[in-house]
Amino acid sequence: MKTLTKRIITGAGMLVAGLAIMSNTSEAKMKLVKKNISVIQGSTRSVEMEATDVNKLKIKGKKYAKVTVKDFQVKIKGKKAGKVTVTFKIPDAGKKYKITATILAKKKTNKTATKKLKKYLSKLPEGTQYAFVDINKDGIKDLYLEDQFVYYDYQKKKCKTKAHNFKEVYISTGNQKRIYTLLKEPRETESFVYFSEVYEADMKKVFKMESLGIGFRQYTDSGKIEYGVLEDYAYYDDSYDQDDYDYEGWTEEAIKTWLEENEYEKVEMQEKE
Repeated sequence: MKTLTKRIITGAGMLVAGLAIMSNTSEAKMKLVKKNISVIQGSTRSVEMEATDVNKLKIKGKKYAKVTVKDFQVKIKGKKAGKVTVTFKIPDAGKKYKITATILAKKKTNKTATKKLKKYLSKLPEGTQYAFVDINKDGIKDLYLEDQFVYYDYQKKKCKTKAHNFKEVYISTGNQKRIYTLLKEPRETESFVYFSEVYEADMKKVFKMESLGIGFRQYTDSGKIEYGVLEDYAYYDDSYDQDDYDYEGWTEEAIKTWLEENEYEKVEMQEKE
């Protein structure tokens, strides 16, 4: 009986050891995904992942940032200057993640950015139209020019440019990280002229504005006849697959009211002397 019991215990021990070895071997085969990002104090950056749930989540440096891991994203909101390390595993994808986020002091980074952007502006000719404004609402000022945005890449520590096709820019003063734009070169169809578009900040990047596929358009003469409207304008939403908006005319006054209700304010440019 003792011999049988000993064999059972020994067998169980070998099974546990075998499972541990298999587990370690499996983890060793996992692909390591390393991400290094910088986050401005008070702002949020995100990193995409391949699952809604993760295993063995560990967060080091919680006092420096609030970390949320769900819905295919790791969101990191900076609290104060410091470093945060987030690690987790996604067994089904065969991957393990290590995300290191450096939280940058907002005031100090903004001071550096403003200094570099002013230096950039100083090299431009007199009469240049410009405005200093936080386009993507990350807490850091950007330089808005007639044909491009100049921004400070606080991760690479240098100024970069991003071309645009905007005649006018209205920035959201509410919680949304959005801008409403009037286009220099509207998109035209037989029934409409798409003259405006709304963009939203992409939290995965230091500076990137993604089109939301919404805005306003103007009816062409044939468009007014086709949809039986008297007003000049119509709202559009590319994600909406019905044609309801095509038949709902808007006036210029109604568009102004929409801008006010959505807390958009026009960015006023000035001339360099």
